[in-house]
Amino acid sequence: MFWGVAKSQQTENENKLAFEYFNNQEYEKASLLFEKLYNTSPTNTNYEYYLQTLIHLSQWKEAEKLVKKQIRLHPKIGKYQIELGHIFDLQGENNKAKKQYEAIVANLEQSEVNEIANVFAAYHLNDYTIKTYLQGRKRSEKEDAYAMELALCYRAAKEYEKAMQEYLLLLRLQENKLLDVESTMLTWWLNDDDYAKRTIIRNNLLKAINKYPENQAYSNLMIWYAVQEKDFSLALKQAKAFDKRYKTNGAKVMQIADYAFDCKDYTTAKEAYEHIVSLEYTTIYFEEAQQKRLFTLLAAVSYPPKTILTNAEKVDKELKQYFSKYAVSDQNVLLYRQWMTLKSEYLNELDIAVGMLLQQVEHGKLGEKQKAMLKIDLADLKVLQNDVWEATLLYSQVEKAMSNDTLAQRAKLSNAKLSLLMGEIEWAEAQLDVLRAATSKYVANDAMYLSLLVADNKLEDDSLNRPLQQFFTALFLIEHHRPQEALVYLDSISNEKDHASLNDDILFQKAKIAIANADYQLADSLYNELISNYPFDLLADDALFERAFLQEFYLKDNITAMQLYQRLVTDYPDSVFTIEARKRYRTLRGDIFH
Repeated sequence: MFWGVAKSQQTENENKLAFEYFNNQEYEKASLLFEKLYNTSPTNTNYEYYLQTLIHLSQWKEAEKLVKKQIRLHPKIGKYQIELGHIFDLQGENNKAKKQYEAIVANLEQSEVNEIANVFAAYHLNDYTIKTYLQGRKRSEKEDAYAMELALCYRAAKEYEKAMQEYLLLLRLQENKLLDVESTMLTWWLNDDDYAKRTIIRNNLLKAINKYPENQAYSNLMIWYAVQEKDFSLALKQAKAFDKRYKTNGAKVMQIADYAFDCKDYTTAKEAYEHIVSLEYTTIYFEEAQQKRLFTLLAAVSYPPKTILTNAEKVDKELKQYFSKYAVSDQNVLLYRQWMTLKSEYLNELDIAVGMLLQQVEHGKLGEKQKAMLKIDLADLKVLQNDVWEATLLYSQVEKAMSNDTLAQRAKLSNAKLSLLMGEIEWAEAQLDVLRAATSKYVANDAMYLSLLVADNKLEDDSLNRPLQQFFTALFLIEHHRPQEALVYLDSISNEKDHASLNDDILFQKAKIAIANADYQLADSLYNELISNYPFDLLADDALFERAFLQEFYLKDNITAMQLYQRLVTDYPDSVFTIEARKRYRTLRGDIFH
């Protein structure tokens, strides 16, 4: 018994020593020990390490002898057959290796396909990996067998046409594999500057749709592809055909319209909503599409900036027609509010907008909450009219009337901002400290930012706090679409003393102004500078989200946008933007189209 224990201990010591020699690249010493261990116990581990030592020592005959012995011991394990071919390859005996590999594929059993293919892949023998899967398909008598695996092999070999054919074959027979195909094809956008891979996707998909028009997966994949390319015109064309073919009453078109709107392709969004409206009451989306069409026209007023005045007048006319037909209600009040913004900030009809809002606040047939929203809007316009006391009164009325609603918190925040603008720093600080605990995450986040901004930049020896005053004036001007005036104030802060702690805030606001001026590369650069230089400041996550949004919607770089959204979720899990970043990431991945 003691002899057995001692023998076991000796074997264990030799095993540890063998691995130590191997890890230290002392292959001769390791080889002697692994040979002994293998002869004593021919386990797979002892075999693998013994073989590796022989290969490192270029002892080909011994290696060949070892593999052949392993084949005799395990004749049904194809892995060892491939390793014998690999030994031939290492010796430069390529014909013998080829003969060995071909024999393995020819004699393949159906149950061995995945195992053999994986071993060929491990040895970077992609051609034989493909041959293995094709032989497995032949033996299975199933047309789409191993289609996904073959597609990946062809892609690795840069044979994208063949890869695409495999994806389409799979989807023709298994439409439920669409999400899997989309996920793997996302990588095609990487390193495709000449659009070669994406052209292959498009051309082959169009052929497949023409040949198999009843296949929903093909139609959905084409829509997904078009959205990835931000080619909403193509997506809309396919969505219309989809809705008509499958009688979905405009559901797919509505989906594309909404996404085109989010991506600021207002031309396509408008066309899509108009298509839904043309269906009239045969679709449940009719009234929604009517409103969203007008929201699209409003959004297009400031995008691109050069067409502001022309668009604003046309849109104002259409909104006037709409509200002459439909009374202001709880269902369309958001559209009405945006119309008032159009009048007050783009058409220079501030007084008219104030009068119209006042009419609805006093006489409109709206719910209490909806009237409170209009009252906040009215207060905002009173600030523009320099009637700050009336604005303060209106904010306070909302705060009191809606005490159990987040609208009260919004009104309180607006009042605090107004106080900052007026230079009432201490009173504003007290209000912001309370709002930091607001139930509305966005109000709490804004209050936290403004509170810390004041605390970090308030000057004890300057009662005017000029840098802060100039910064809050700039914020007010940006909020009310006066970017060029705001830029003057932001630039002037650099002439003030003790302004350094405002640098990240200035970068963030200048990036906003760059976007308003359609200078998207400058905006991207400014956001990146903020993220790089101030990663732990309050605006870092804001800048990261805005940069991701910029990449997605303005610079049309989905891959970079996805990376930035993912970084936000990982690096700033407590950010108010985390949920939206996760949603946008999944949208870019294609999850929303099914």
